[in-house]
Amino acid sequence: MFKLVDAGVEDHHGVLLSDVSVELGSAEAGTVVVPSPLGRNALGLVASGRMVPDAGLVLIDEQEDLAALRRASALVDAPGLTAAEHHMKVKDLVAETLGLQPRSRRHRRPSAAEWLKQHDAADLAGEPVEAIDAQLRLWLLTELAFSDPAVRLAVVESPDRHGLPGTELAETLHGAAGEGRAVLAILSDAPEVPL
Repeated sequence: MFKLVDAGVEDHHGVLLSDVSVELGSAEAGTVVVPSPLGRNALGLVASGRMVPDAGLVLIDEQEDLAALRRASALVDAPGLTAAEHHMKVKDLVAETLGLQPRSRRHRRPSAAEWLKQHDAADLAGEPVEAIDAQLRLWLLTELAFSDPAVRLAVVESPDRHGLPGTELAETLHGAAGEGRAVLAILSDAPEVPL
């Protein structure tokens, strides 16, 4: 389903990424370790089809189709890009995320309250996103990404920055993957528990 082959990105400061390769099937979770914050941002943008790499290939369904990858993926919790603002409450984040999804005649978007109730998370509505438990936060953000029926790949940037232990990180990422849903986590360090 998704494949990066020797992907590389450079900016005016130098090399951000070099020779990054990963392959995910349609129901798999995987990780890539990138020590640099700018490198993690760049890889998140490349893996979600928001940026063309300077080297290598990015494939979705064996095709080099940036528009298809962009439509089939979501960049989740990327610092400075898609991470929730510190003051945001869960209900506002859900409403904003659902509101940004393309309209479809076949798919009715629920309200934030309906979505939270459907996911047994109505009690979180008034909580600041930054204040909820790290594992719950990761679950919430990946579920929100997959609430768009076109999204088949969630690219989660730096979930380890929230202090989530390796076993809980692995459990949450594997729980989010499956049934046509793949998850790629871009980490700052190798996880204690291999995915």
